[in-house]
Amino acid sequence: MVATDSDAGENGRVTYSLDHGDDGGFFHVDELTGAVTTTRRLPGRAADYRLVITARDHGQPARFTVLDLRLSVDDSAAVGRPAGLAIAGR
Repeated sequence: MVATDSDAGENGRVTYSLDHGDDGGFFHVDELTGAVTTTRRLPGRAADYRLVITARDHGQPARFTVLDLRLSVDDSAAVGRPAGLAIAGR
């Protein structure tokens, strides 16, 4: 995820947070880059995940935007086909 802010200096600095949806502790959002990574191996089955990520600037007043990120993990590699990952964000 990448967010930009046209303000200069500290007011234009953007930080990211994972605010909801990581009940299993599988995901991490880098506060500075917005990169979404896994913290450990995902369970060996097909699963859907919904993460709510916020990008916030450091202006006064602070402004923010929220991304509803939906991940679908396909476990078909377990039966000899390539595994897949589908990502959709709003």
